[in-house]
Amino acid sequence: MSFLKLEPDHAAIDIGKAMAIVERRHGVGRYTQLREIAAGALGRSKLTPTEYYQYGVFRPDLTRQQKAGFFSDRSNAAFNRDLSPPELGAVPGVMRDKGLCGILLRGYGYPVPKTLALFSVDGRYGRRNALSSAKDIVDFLRATDTWPMFCKPTSAGQGIGAASLTELSPDGAKITFGDDRVVPIDDFAREIEKNFPRGFAFQELCQQDPAIEAVTGPAVGVVRITTVLTMDGPEFLYGTWKFPGVGAMSDGVQAGAGPTGMGYIDPETARITAAHFGDRISGEDGAVSPVTGAAIVGTEVARFKDCVALGVDAHSVFPTHGIVGWDMIVTANGPLIGEANPNPFHMVVQRSLGRPWDDPDLLATLEKAKAHRDWRRAEAKRLG
Repeated sequence: MSFLKLEPDHAAIDIGKAMAIVERRHGVGRYTQLREIAAGALGRSKLTPTEYYQYGVFRPDLTRQQKAGFFSDRSNAAFNRDLSPPELGAVPGVMRDKGLCGILLRGYGYPVPKTLALFSVDGRYGRRNALSSAKDIVDFLRATDTWPMFCKPTSAGQGIGAASLTELSPDGAKITFGDDRVVPIDDFAREIEKNFPRGFAFQELCQQDPAIEAVTGPAVGVVRITTVLTMDGPEFLYGTWKFPGVGAMSDGVQAGAGPTGMGYIDPETARITAAHFGDRISGEDGAVSPVTGAAIVGTEVARFKDCVALGVDAHSVFPTHGIVGWDMIVTANGPLIGEANPNPFHMVVQRSLGRPWDDPDLLATLEKAKAHRDWRRAEAKRLG
């Protein structure tokens, strides 16, 4: 039995049933759906049939141009790679390793969650608070007085391996998860050693700003700030707010928990203009939080401007990356950088809005980022 989520979620969309649902609810015939699925697969979006239904590309209110503008996992990765070309020095491995990235950002003076211990079988994180075996993990958990805490792999996403730990039993034999599961400490440590040998982090469990927690509930819902590099330096591109599902320990999708939500943030007002939980064929619009019942749409995101300023400033640590996604944990004392992502999922925008990018300011900033990428390529060629 696994205590942690070990595999990414593969949306179980039955294409035949999805076709019938779209035909019944939206009046889009099966032939039209098949034609659009083929166009998405062969066009620049590179959409799979599942993604066609996940992101609601079938909606009849969307124009042909909008349907062609959706991101898929494949085109998303290609887009980010194009802005951060490996031949121009991009080093995504540094950001993908959350332990190493946290050490780097902390060294540069940026606020990050306090790391309590780092596990890796090869000792890649040095000697300070370093664990290298299941026994080390057990000894650390029994010795630390920092409870509750949060733990996650240093090189995984989509909520894999992430969990909040609330307490240690008096006899030190069991730990309690944030979702109230009680598990043997030795089995938990062995699972980490077996499945995440290259890195696993134990961090302080951050207390969110009360205005944030009033919407998300106790599980941390990060504010995603995406920045790009232009001739004028790093600039803000867009912001979204990720909402943990009912019963979740984080904003990543977790077994037995409700679907994760995504909300789009208006950069001028810092208010949520649209939100959605789950995919676009079986999910629901997120006018209110399913966890707390508080309003989502229309709500101003606390300390949003601080999040933007921190992301723009921190981008200077990665000057060879044209685009970075920053997961901000908003606390009462200001934002902390939870993670930096070299391959940010722009699908969070289309999940929130139900359509691809269309904000004129966003598109203008993106053009500036592409111009800077072209200048860097020209300079690299000139300098040999």
